[in-house]
Amino acid sequence: MGHRDLVETLRREPRSHDVHELYRRWSRSAVRSAVRAGHVTTVLPGLYSATEHAESFAVRAHASTTWAHPAAALVGAAAIAQWGLTDPPEVVTVAVPWGTQRECPRWLRLRRIEHVPPSIVVNDIRTVDLSWALATGYAEMDARSREAPVYLAVQQGLVDATELAAPPTLLARMRHRRDFLRLVAAVRAGSESHLETVGLRDVFTGGDFATFVRQHRLRVDGQAFRLDMYDPVTRTAVELDGAAHAEPVHRARDIARDAVLLAHGIATVRFSYRDLTARASWCRSIVRRVLAARRDPQLHAGRSAA
Repeated sequence: MGHRDLVETLRREPRSHDVHELYRRWSRSAVRSAVRAGHVTTVLPGLYSATEHAESFAVRAHASTTWAHPAAALVGAAAIAQWGLTDPPEVVTVAVPWGTQRECPRWLRLRRIEHVPPSIVVNDIRTVDLSWALATGYAEMDARSREAPVYLAVQQGLVDATELAAPPTLLARMRHRRDFLRLVAAVRAGSESHLETVGLRDVFTGGDFATFVRQHRLRVDGQAFRLDMYDPVTRTAVELDGAAHAEPVHRARDIARDAVLLAHGIATVRFSYRDLTARASWCRSIVRRVLAARRDPQLHAGRSAA
């Protein structure tokens, strides 16, 4: 098999290929010819790919874990991307043992760790487990987007919220460790979004809101509901609405949802992101007043009938 077959094969296989692997399948002259023609490129020493794939995250990530160290694994934002929870970063970060020395291109960074975290093969690339990926990638990501993969991983059942607390305690160095642990605490308490975390951590805190159950699941009239905050004593729901709730389709759905719940004696109070972030005291005051009013037995004489 010659130069042309080699190029076509590598174009169909967007990963890195060890030079010895290539020599087992093609002649040395075919490999050299493909490289000279610019159809095959060196990604890292001894590792090649079709030139059209050479700058892709998949090829670089595969090459990095193969080349950096026998125990190397994707870590940080690169690992989060490999788990499918964020877009691939420009820089691939690989965990390697202390003392590993490699001269890296600009797109590759080695993170030297005394003991490389537990790893598994995810889509043919060795990657740290998800709790370690989220902990090590948190500080690498933009402040506006670093929380989303944590929520998504828990919602999809890829990681248990309790598992997220372990890596920060084992890492000697971790930027934004305190912020990450605060986020983990909110997720373990039931928060499923940034907005809910704001409400849980910064707005509805303290004894006045201790009776609320977070992310309460409810089924009435054959429909399943999930309430951001629910007070079973007064049958009051508090919903923390993101920007999507302002769209007509979502707004209509919310109205119908609130009507069904109210028919069963559950009153819903909604707050927008702006309310929660710009006037938290007002939000707290409103909820306190609603709870006080709904504790009044005069208002609930017919509740049991509902």
